[in-house]
Amino acid sequence: MLPGVGAETGQYLTEHPGIAKVSFTGGVASGKKVMANSAASSLKEVTMELGVNHR
Repeated sequence: MLPGVGAETGQYLTEHPGIAKVSFTGGVASGKKVMANSAASSLKEVTMELGVNHR
């Protein structure tokens, strides 16, 4: 687990050549960004749990 500001942390993880897999839990819009960045940089394995907020 790596806490941090979503956009900055996510971009670092998805673009870093030393990271082979990204696991993400969050919203659909953010998940799409994670998937797109992962595919654009080096086709990392990605696991996601996407959902909506129920308030």
